Amino acid sequence: MDKVAESVYLGEYEVFSTPETLKGHGITHVLSLLNPSSSTDLRENYPAEYLTFQVNDVEDEDIVQYFQESFEYIHNAVENGGNVFVHCVSGVSRSAAFVCAYLMYLNKWTLPVALKEIEKSRPQIKINDGFLEQLEIYYLHGYQVNSDSKLYREWKLKQNSVNNIIYTKTEMAPFKLSWRNIIPHLVSKEIAQSAVSVIVNGTKFSITEFVPRDLNVADLKSVTVNTETNEYDVDLTQLQSVLQKAVQRVTQFRCRMCSAKLATSTSLVRHNIGTAGRCQHFFLEPVEWMRPELEKSALEGRFSCHSCNRKVGAYYWQGSRCSCGTWVTPAFKLSKDKVDEMVSRK
Repeated sequence: MDKVAESVYLGEYEVFSTPETLKGHGITHVLSLLNPSSSTDLRENYPAEYLTFQVNDVEDEDIVQYFQESFEYIHNAVENGGNVFVHCVSGVSRSAAFVCAYLMYLNKWTLPVALKEIEKSRPQIKINDGFLEQLEIYYLHGYQVNSDSKLYREWKLKQNSVNNIIYTKTEMAPFKLSWRNIIPHLVSKEIAQSAVSVIVNGTKFSITEFVPRDLNVADLKSVTVNTETNEYDVDLTQLQSVLQKAVQRVTQFRCRMCSAKLATSTSLVRHNIGTAGRCQHFFLEPVEWMRPELEKSALEGRFSCHSCNRKVGAYYWQGSRCSCGTWVTPAFKLSKDKVDEMVSRK
């Protein structure tokens, strides 16, 4: 086991075979991450306070759902003078991911910074790619992830299971963006990764703060992206364009036959636009009215308007090729010639 932060230790299951090691480090709390099939009661080996999450070390395991509870558990223990041991079987993937999430939230760090800090003490960590993707989503959503978090919903959808679907609604608020979602569109990747704040017309925002809904893009006069050591001016025209598209514009999709509300642009699933032709469909996250069809557990099928029953789209769990040439998996889509677009400004 290795000390990776103040009062926080990371290690493997075997440590419990030598409880004197835990006692020597003054461990008072244990965060245990073991396979669901494990029935071992570690309290028999070492008496302490325990929090256990049963998770498998596989890429499609949803661990981000546990980050808030695990952070509070570790943080409260440390604040009250305790020492926490976070472990899985080998101490390289599951436990490392949870410690990484803790450090990211505690210090408002990016994923690479947190990984580098852990590797100083425990270089053998190797978090699986699915966990890394969830940690990045955790960062991009400001360390607060729930069913309203679009990137999390999209990640769940990629797991290709009807049991993983988080259904959206026909009317949803615009996707809230933090400044860190905007910055990569304005400066180089290197600057974006080291940015700590944005100054807009003299007002300073942390990159983890959300872009204000009432920000008037027409009134922008000066914007800089700041790292710990430098300031970088932002092209105002480019910023205005990004904000107008990403923050203020909301499109509602309605059935062309009966005008029933089908979805909003908040539910759109973006894909890389190919060169074969124009996109003829809107690819979406599943919307609540699609639930009865999707729960049939068919590999593919059609979507009919929930009001007039006219066919408006289709779904393909194994994927579908957009008319632009890009393959989208899974594919839940509305035909552009069957819906009307209504654009509003929020």
